[in-house]
Amino acid sequence: MIGFGGKSADHNAVTFNVDPTGKSIIFSSADEHLYLLDLGTSVVSAITTPSGSAVDASFSPDGDSIVYATPNQSNGFDLETLNLKSRAVKHLTTGTSTSDSQPCFSPDGRSVAFVRAHRYRAYSMGGMVWDDYDIYLLDLESGTAKRLTDEKYYAAGSPSFSDHGKSITYSCSRHDLNVGTGINKISISSGSRPITVMPGTQDGYRGGAFASEAQISPDDSKMTFISDRAKPYEYDVYIADTDGSNPHRLELTKVSSYNQSPRFSADGQAVYVLAGMNQVSLYWIDFDGHTREVADSEMFSSPEKWKGPSSP
Repeated sequence: MIGFGGKSADHNAVTFNVDPTGKSIIFSSADEHLYLLDLGTSVVSAITTPSGSAVDASFSPDGDSIVYATPNQSNGFDLETLNLKSRAVKHLTTGTSTSDSQPCFSPDGRSVAFVRAHRYRAYSMGGMVWDDYDIYLLDLESGTAKRLTDEKYYAAGSPSFSDHGKSITYSCSRHDLNVGTGINKISISSGSRPITVMPGTQDGYRGGAFASEAQISPDDSKMTFISDRAKPYEYDVYIADTDGSNPHRLELTKVSSYNQSPRFSADGQAVYVLAGMNQVSLYWIDFDGHTREVADSEMFSSPEKWKGPSSP
């Protein structure tokens, strides 16, 4: 989970998601405030949340509301929803010893999947970090949060509804230095166990993320994810079937060797992705590997001064 306090558009401070209508992108800037990018006009507008700071925003299926993570008083994050029309805010979770992040709406808009960290501990290199992550599902009508996994992952992220809302696909890594980041799936039915969609490693693999940051396409037919399986520590964008079969590399490493947060376009025919290590830009790439820059790093570091994409 990203931390608050960054002042440059680096990979520790920026998140984004795509409007289900395909008209806009919501993103958090380097100072952790939310903005909308109109994809037709390249106009950026601010979204005001009660605390000011917010990240990990994503849209409801109808595009009228957003859910996001906002800092709490326990060095963690709580979840809120904001209706973009009425401006009504609803506080969803309150953590005194937990931290909630990376929320996403279910296809019917009735629930929110998210990642919860259960332990705030001292890091071996100094400082404090959250640990023991699991996947949760929050019923928006009752306000009840149900724990779907009980794995106490070293890291977990990018929950995305699959199987037409019956399951959640997510990335995870365990407390095992010999196993990297993989992709699992959990049914929302009670009592089920996670199944492996893609393992965290394979024979001969020496990279940093064999399969990470998975997201399911709007029509539930494809999955996009990040992997350095082709060349260690060169993190490329991949497309695969939702069961992990037929992975196809898009070769965005020709633009940047460090790519993250792939998000399907609204029509499911391309992927938006953050490219770059220290100064991220927003790129669009189709399944044939054709690319274009949507926004340079200035949009994330100085959104209110940004004048649109650079001319070719």
